[in-house]
Parts: sequence; C-alpha cells; structure tokens
Amino acid sequence: MKEGDHVELIVDGGWFKRFPWSRQLIDPDTRLAVGASAIPIYGSLLDLKHPYGVIVQTDGTWDAKGNKHGGLEAFIPWSQVIGILKIGAESEPASKSFGFKPQRKH
Repeated sequence: MKEGDHVELIVDGGWFKRFPWSRQLIDPDTRLAVGASAIPIYGSLLDLKHPYGVIVQTDGTWDAKGNKHGGLEAFIPWSQVIGILKIGAESEPASKSFGFKPQRKH
C-alpha cells in the first residue's frame, strides 16, 4: 500500500470509543453492533511513514441525524490499528486487498 490509497482502516473499538467525537467518523451505513470490538474508518492514506501511527483523510463525518459532512485528517497510533484493507476503484467489483501493519520493535 502507498500514500493516496483509499482504505478501510480497522481500529481497536475500545480505544476509539473513548473519544467523544469518535462516532462522527463511523459511517452509519456500516451498521455496527453495539459494543463492536473493531471499528472501520474509510479514507485515504496521507502518511504511512510516521513512526508512531498512520494519518488518514477520512471520507466524511456524520452528525447525529446521519447527515454526511466533509472528512478530516485523523492520526491513529499503530498500537490501535488492527488492519488496513485497500479498496480499489468502485468500477472493480470485490476489489479489496488487505495488509497488516509492520511490526515495530519497542
């Protein structure tokens, strides 16, 4: 994967839900179960080289009524990233591929 790729970033749900704004980044169409252990965030990779995490430009934000608004840049620490799914062009059916974050020595 490279910068600019459109992805589904899978984030640890417990960590993510600690932030009051976190629900704004979850597309209501994903219909997550209450208490989901992993949260998908859709967006474009901006920086994969950051040593402590990944920066993503989200596809959007959603208000309490489910209305979509512009996206934002989000920094997600590597320790909270479960996986990254690359999403291909919409014209390519079933065009997802997956990858795992590189293991870093602590």
